[in-house]
Amino acid sequence: MEDYLKRALFQDFGKKVLPNKVLILLSARRGGKTKLIKNYLQTIPDESYLQLNGEDIIAANLLKERSVANYKDYTQY
Repeated sequence: MEDYLKRALFQDFGKKVLPNKVLILLSARRGGKTKLIKNYLQTIPDESYLQLNGEDIIAANLLKERSVANYKDYTQY
């Protein structure tokens, strides 16, 4: 049953990911968010996504200003 739930969640997650849209993933600590994202990213081409890690000082500085305008400037949309 657990494998079925994992596959169902993964398939549902894939349907929610849309081009040029932000998807917010909320879960309890250690709920599998990072694993879900890493597994999903293995299924799509590297050039089709931008991955930022807020622990990286350069990425953290780019994301410091939390505004739509800043994100649009950074992603060039």
